[in-house]
Amino acid sequence: CAVLPVDLPAASCAPVLPALPALASLAAVRQVVPARSAAGIKWINDVVVDGAKVGGVLTALRTRAGRIETVFLGIGLNVATTPTSAAATGTLPAADLSAAARRAVDLGEVVPLVLAALAERTQELTTAGPAALLADYRAASAVVGRRVTVQPEEGPSVSGRVTGIGDDLALLLAAGPPVRGGRLLSLDD
Repeated sequence: CAVLPVDLPAASCAPVLPALPALASLAAVRQVVPARSAAGIKWINDVVVDGAKVGGVLTALRTRAGRIETVFLGIGLNVATTPTSAAATGTLPAADLSAAARRAVDLGEVVPLVLAALAERTQELTTAGPAALLADYRAASAVVGRRVTVQPEEGPSVSGRVTGIGDDLALLLAAGPPVRGGRLLSLDD
């Protein structure tokens, strides 16, 4: 968990804040696993390597008078063990960084990498705004171009081919309105 004191405009930054811990975790993962591994982000908050989930992130914030003053981050990475619970893995098989790296990886190696990436991305967000964060999140997407089924927080499930990621991290589907929240139930080619 991390608590970041910030002073950011809520209107432009709040919609993309889930990208902050996801990209920081992804940066750490990419430093640990071999370069030939396909590491990315499964919408909206899972970190994947070669199609398997190695972690997930949660983001919450506190605002006052239209400004974000505190960001709360929960970051979970499977470092040395792979969870077996379906609730922990969701729609993807699970993996751990040690298996993905093909060597022993420990928390002492990963935590400094995540914290350094968080500091760098937070500084970038503070000085330059959310554009680079959003661009990097889009580039790291493991769902763009793929067919998905999402269970929104309310209403029936929605399926379609993902054509992009919106400025608020919404899934843009080939047909239908943007999907702004929910649980990704399936991911197909």
